[in-house]
Amino acid sequence: MGDRIFLVTELPHEIYGLYHNEGDGLLSNRSLETGLGALTTASAGWGAGLEDLDNDGWKDLLVAQSHFLDNVEAVDRPCTI
Repeated sequence: MGDRIFLVTELPHEIYGLYHNEGDGLLSNRSLETGLGALTTASAGWGAGLEDLDNDGWKDLLVAQSHFLDNVEAVDRPCTI
């Protein structure tokens, strides 16, 4: 049995939560150490999946992202961490 992780997507200006099950009911947030935090602040996440898309033995994260405003460029600056 491999590692148990789960992902919580967020709205813009929030960091997605990538949690690792440490056992005994404990979770650790791995968003920043994996680099996911810096990649996810600009857009909302609407759906996600983990699959080995390139057959290298590692799970790849696929997230459908967008913004909930159709005129986001006019009202919001890009997010930076």
